[in-house]
Amino acid sequence: MGFIEKLFGQKKQLEPFPENKSDAEKLNWFKKTQPWDKVDERIIDAIVNKYKGNPMLVVFVVTSMRHGLIPMYCRLNNSEYLNSPDLICSLIAPIFYNLGSPSFKELVALADNISRNPDKFKLHYSIVMDSLETCVILDENQVSAYTGLAMVNRILSKNDDALAYAQKSLDVIKKMKEGNIPFHLSKDENTGNSMQTFEETEKQLKQLIAEIKNV
Repeated sequence: MGFIEKLFGQKKQLEPFPENKSDAEKLNWFKKTQPWDKVDERIIDAIVNKYKGNPMLVVFVVTSMRHGLIPMYCRLNNSEYLNSPDLICSLIAPIFYNLGSPSFKELVALADNISRNPDKFKLHYSIVMDSLETCVILDENQVSAYTGLAMVNRILSKNDDALAYAQKSLDVIKKMKEGNIPFHLSKDENTGNSMQTFEETEKQLKQLIAEIKNV
């Protein structure tokens, strides 16, 4: 068994509620469980429907509770998008990206010598994977999250997974470019610079893919 396998071992099962419950039973669990009962039912319904029975819903629930994210969902209770499930999920997705970003930076810093601080590496790896995987489930157009997942898997020499995530990111970039979305008209600086960011990310991903295929 290699060092990485020894470090992580078998993935822990997180079960705040039984995974094999129906969607109706899961919705009822949210209604009766604090502090989830404070989140608008339409938001919970959008999330449950987005997962479509995917057991990763458990990770969404546990990560939300562990990192105190639920009040952020409550702020959407008066959103004008409550009746647009996909938009609601797209508003929640960046919360998870922002959660994972600091741990991603820590992970990269530790990558050169994982054995130096394996517990710290394991902690940040768990946060990054749980948050970024949740992010792309909630919004399949999250380029930065796919890119982060590609880079993390590359660090761990999980090259097949790294390639898959890199390709997903490139596919989204291509779709955005072909859609001719007028990002430059946005008043938000980050959104306005999206096309430039896409170009830089695309170049970075193609370099990553080339490195993996030449290994």
